[in-house]
Amino acid sequence: MGDEDGGTPHLQQGNQSQYSSLQGNWTYAITYTLKDATLWDVHAHWNGQIQLFSEPQFQVTVTPQLTPAQYAIQGHLLSITWPQIGPFVIQSVIDAQYQWQGSNGQFSVIPGIQIAPKKFDTLSISFGGAAVFGPNASGHYSWGFDAQPSFNAWLTLPIP
Repeated sequence: MGDEDGGTPHLQQGNQSQYSSLQGNWTYAITYTLKDATLWDVHAHWNGQIQLFSEPQFQVTVTPQLTPAQYAIQGHLLSITWPQIGPFVIQSVIDAQYQWQGSNGQFSVIPGIQIAPKKFDTLSISFGGAAVFGPNASGHYSWGFDAQPSFNAWLTLPIP
């Protein structure tokens, strides 16, 4: 979740466990995010925040099967942080992602919602889905949808 006060961009490492209903398996990922980096940032009059093109990420995903790791580059196209509801901060996002494994890759647009406790915003639960376009097993291009609930735990590392 974005820092409400803006802040200096800093590198944040995250560990994520996620279930893919499309692939039918759990994955584990290590993500590096450039937090508080945004192209355009607006503090709304309703005590929220709107960001365009923010928090670029690089991700390495390992699956339980003995397959090569999967890599991804992604970022928020649009991120809206809503006013605090009780002890929780809610953020709506639309992400764009390019992920590849070996010589195969695909592009995804992922709308989602993140919920995090205000005092521990490095822990969050996310609900989203990916509209995926890329080559399928037969080599033809196809569309798909993948529901993606996840639990995220982040560790912040300062950029030297």
